[in-house]
Formats: sequence, C-alpha cells, structure tokens
Amino acid sequence: MADTWVRTTGAVGFAGVAAAVATIPFAGSSPKSSSNATAIAAYVVAHQAQLRTAGLLVVVSAALFLWFAGSYAWLLHRRDNRSPLWVIALGASVAMTGLLLWDGLLSVAMSYLSRGRVDSSSALVAEYELWNGVVMPGGFGFVMTVFLVATAVSAFRGVIGGKGVGYLAATLALLTVVSGVGGLTTVDGGTNSPVSFAPAASMAIVVVTLSLIFVRGSRQTEDNTTPRPLAASIDA
Repeated sequence: MADTWVRTTGAVGFAGVAAAVATIPFAGSSPKSSSNATAIAAYVVAHQAQLRTAGLLVVVSAALFLWFAGSYAWLLHRRDNRSPLWVIALGASVAMTGLLLWDGLLSVAMSYLSRGRVDSSSALVAEYELWNGVVMPGGFGFVMTVFLVATAVSAFRGVIGGKGVGYLAATLALLTVVSGVGGLTTVDGGTNSPVSFAPAASMAIVVVTLSLIFVRGSRQTEDNTTPRPLAASIDA
C-alpha cells in the first residue's frame, strides 16, 4: 500500500507540473512593472480570458502540489523520523502553496477587475505589481529556497535520492534565493525577465526529479532509523 501511494504521489507531481506548464501559452507578452498604467491596463484588458484561464490552472497546480508535498514530507518522516527535515519541507510547501494560490487568484481577480473598466488602471497596476514581482519571484523564491535546501540535505543524507539529486537541489536553491531577492528589489518583471522564471522553473525541475524517483518505486528497509535512498539507479 505504501509503495502504491509513493507511485501515485509521483503521478500527482507530474500532473501538477503539467498544469503549471499549461499556463505558459496564456500569458502573452507581459509588460514590465515599471510600464505606465495605460500599458499595463491595456495588457490586462486584452488578456482577460487568458489571465483567468492561467490563474485557474495555477490554482489546480497548487492543489496537486500540496498533495505531492504532503506525501513527500510524510515519506521523509517515515524514512528518517529523527530529523526535522520533514517539518521544514512541509512548512515550506504550505507557504509555497499559499503563494501559488495567491498568484492564481490575483490573475483571476485582474481579469474580472478589468472587465469594461479601463479607467480603474491604478487598481490594476497595484495588482499587477503584486502578481509580477512580490509574489513571483519574490516571496515564492524564498520559500522555494527553503524547500530545495531541505531536499538537498535529505538527498545528501541518503534519505531520498542521492548526491546527484542533492547537488541539483542545492544549485537550484542558489538560483531561487537570488531570484527572490531580485523579485523584491530589482526585478522589473515582464516576459523579458528570465530571473522571474527561476523559482517556477526550479519547482518544476525538482518536482519532476522527485516524481521520477517515486514512480520508479521505493526500496524497502528493515526499519526507519537507517534511511536508504529511493531509486538507487538515480543516485550519484
């Protein structure tokens, strides 16, 4: 039963990433946060349906990620119950899910706020700036870093994955913390700001990596005090 649940968690992880990737075609070429109110309002008005669809997909992705992350934290606890890593991973996951929901709901809210009300550009600009920098990559970048560090440590300790997974998660953690700082200070958002995509891309990469491990199944241990990695063939 436990092994079936682990494999199911992997499938849920793939579905969550697929839902997130499906939002990409709907965004269009977004302006920077520093653009004038008219340009931002025009973008939102022109992309009402796309923003609404993308926002709903983000909400779906967040729900699937919460399932994935909860199961991941349970597995960390089950395989290494003496470590607080599962609590750290779960706490970061809850925060990440909350920010994803906020991001999705802000997108939906903008689409409705703009309906026939181009004159309410000040409210649109305020929401756009929250959506374009403070949420993603700002706050999300920081909590994603915590999740990635917990994942890296668990991999280096041989709980889930191996050193290869650990190095990958650690590298992504560096990218996301830089992106988080940039999101709250210097990142101007918009389609042409690659750093804005670092947290979302890092999340997709680490979830897909862990999902591959989960789908391939677990190795049984005699007890949960001496962790052994899942999917030994992925270990480095």
